Amino acid sequence: MLSFAMSLSDNKPKNDTNPPETEERRVTTDRRSGIDRRVVNQKLVGLDMDRGFARFDGDKAAWYEILRTFANDMRQRIEEIHGVSKGKLADYANIMHDIKDASRGITAEMLGESAEKLEEAAMGGNFEFVSMHNPVFLSALRKLVGDIDEAILEFEANNKKPARGKPDDATLAKLRDACEDYRMDGVDEAMDELKKYQYDSDDGLVDWLKEKVEQMNFNEIVERLT
Repeated sequence: MLSFAMSLSDNKPKNDTNPPETEERRVTTDRRSGIDRRVVNQKLVGLDMDRGFARFDGDKAAWYEILRTFANDMRQRIEEIHGVSKGKLADYANIMHDIKDASRGITAEMLGESAEKLEEAAMGGNFEFVSMHNPVFLSALRKLVGDIDEAILEFEANNKKPARGKPDDATLAKLRDACEDYRMDGVDEAMDELKKYQYDSDDGLVDWLKEKVEQMNFNEIVERLT
């Protein structure tokens, strides 16, 4: 999967009276923060896939489910930070904190570092810095989400699951009961069973269940499965 590097130097507004930066000066300045502008807008490996697989003992399907969860959550986050305003910097900082942690959780360290710098700028009230770099960050995040989507499609195309018409009624009943009792082990067991198959007549039920389980919206699951 690929992501863009984000060029964020020191967290200070620019001063137009400063002398123009030469390429040598820019590289020297950015090296202090671990960022080299010469790689900006080039496609870079944004995730450590080997480390991700290792977290799940080589279970690639489990790792891709984690990436799917990240991508789904980031779609909402993108909408939330799209139009950042000066009066909403505190909310923006909270969102960037979540994005930072989520990015590092999937080994997207470069994106996590950029999120951290934007979080710190927002916490310090530096709207100029945020407004200048937020569009670049959004572009990087959208790119990562798109790359994850493509990678998941490729993985699923190369790892076809056994086909079924619709989910097993007994498994759905087990899931409903576990959700009623808030038994996470039962929820996980039922979902693991449901995710073993590819369904062609479930009207998107299993995908919906995945989303609701990730959000822990158990009441909605119980209502739909009753």
